[in-house]
Formats: sequence, structure tokens, C-alpha cells
Amino acid sequence: PTFWGVASAQGRRVAVVDIPHTPVSASLNGVHVADYGLHDCHFGAASLPPALLGELTAHHGAYTVPSCDHYGGTADTNLRLLDDLLAGLERKTNLVLDLLHRDQWDLFACAFSESHCVGHWCWHYSDPSHWGYEPDAPEALRNAVATVYARLDAVVGRLVAEADATSTIVLASHGMAPYVAG
Repeated sequence: PTFWGVASAQGRRVAVVDIPHTPVSASLNGVHVADYGLHDCHFGAASLPPALLGELTAHHGAYTVPSCDHYGGTADTNLRLLDDLLAGLERKTNLVLDLLHRDQWDLFACAFSESHCVGHWCWHYSDPSHWGYEPDAPEALRNAVATVYARLDAVVGRLVAEADATSTIVLASHGMAPYVAG
């Protein structure tokens, strides 16, 4: 059982957006958008009610990064990835705020994965101890991780302020660092 499913079963109004590794709920006292803009989209973009995702996408646009793993990993493609992550973050923020203001939610849960994607592909530009460090990389790439993190920080602050909630939980999953396993 999911925490939002438990809340819904108790009659609470819930909204869920892009919690990783979860399919869209079969039933819910509220709304659920799944796999709109995540690093790992396992189940395909969907929503409850089913027409909601199409409505939101028509209004806010499709997410700009279908998979950060398919950009190529060069400086040029990573610059494009950075631009697309920032544009996607803006679209997703607008989508989340749209849903936030549609109802009086008892529980509103959403996730953002831009920090994960930028960490995968741009960490080495900012870490001189990384084996792939490129000291002559464009400044935008050397600052990419910090840029995305700062933008996400601003988004979290905006969501918390606009939610005007009695309780807020912000969870960061597992952080980011050089991946050196086989």
C-alpha cells in the first residue's frame, strides 16, 4: 500500500504527481499523474482520471526530457540536456501548481528528478576529483549541478509557500556522487 492510498481510503483528498517507480493508481479520492517527467518511467505516462494528463499536457506542454540517458554524454549534448532539464522543471512546476490550486487537498505529494539527471551527466564537470573532470568545459556545464539544485530549491520554496500547509515533508532520496561500480 502507498501512503497516498492509505490516506485516500480514509476519505482524504489526495493529489499525487510523479512519485518514482509507481504506476497510476486504479482508484483514488483525488488525482494521480504518473511518469510525466521522471528519470525512470517504467509504466508509461498516465493519470487518474484518465483524461487529466492529456488536459495538463495540452495546457503546460509535454515534459522536455523523455530520458536523460539518451542524450549522448558529450559536452554539446549535455548542454542541451541542461537546457531541457531547466525547461522541463518549469513546465512541471506549472503543472504541479495548477493541480495544487484545483482543490483543497489533504495530501499533496510530488517528486522532481532533474537533480538526478543532472547528477548522472554533469557531476564530473564540477568535481575536480572525478576521473572524467573537464576543467575546460563550458561554464554552464561546470555549474550545471548547482544551477539545477538552486532552481529546485526555489521550486520547493514556492510549492511550500503556495500550499500553505500545516505540515510539509521534503525528502531527498539518495544524493549524488561519482558512480564507480562496474
